[in-house]
Amino acid sequence: HTDTNCQDIIASRPAPVQVEGMAYSLPVGGGYIDYHLSHRYLSDEFAQQFDETLVHLPDTDFPPFCPEISGSAHTRSHHKLPETGFVFANFNQSFKFDPEMFSVWMHILDRVPDSVLWLGWWQHQVRLNLWREAEERGVDPDRIIFGNITDTHEEHMARLHHAGLMLDNQFHGG
Repeated sequence: HTDTNCQDIIASRPAPVQVEGMAYSLPVGGGYIDYHLSHRYLSDEFAQQFDETLVHLPDTDFPPFCPEISGSAHTRSHHKLPETGFVFANFNQSFKFDPEMFSVWMHILDRVPDSVLWLGWWQHQVRLNLWREAEERGVDPDRIIFGNITDTHEEHMARLHHAGLMLDNQFHGG
């Protein structure tokens, strides 16, 4: 959930009624939260995923987000990805990366033959720095592919089917 969460406390049920909604916008799924404060526009389909009883409020800070996906059928080569091999991906901005997690990602690439890491291309200097860091960790920099930032979220969602696994950062979901 977050780096400083209290899930271990709330899982012990210290209160007779437990409510979630200001820190996490999705179902917790642990069976120990009774109510979830949600946005009134939560779709029925998405609402079915909650174990918690939903309490619809008119103005919460987490409206549900169920993105549309573009119908574009771009190929791997369109995204500069190899036609074969496993694709790991993370599209967070680079300031959310930390050296420890980057080392883990490089270890994964080292262990999975013909795999690549697909990242968003946010800044030219970052790209050069990450290629250098990969090489210092014994990984061919060409195995890090930088994808352009898409014009729409729908296009971004459509291209994700080329990724075999999305990798998280240590403190930020990927």
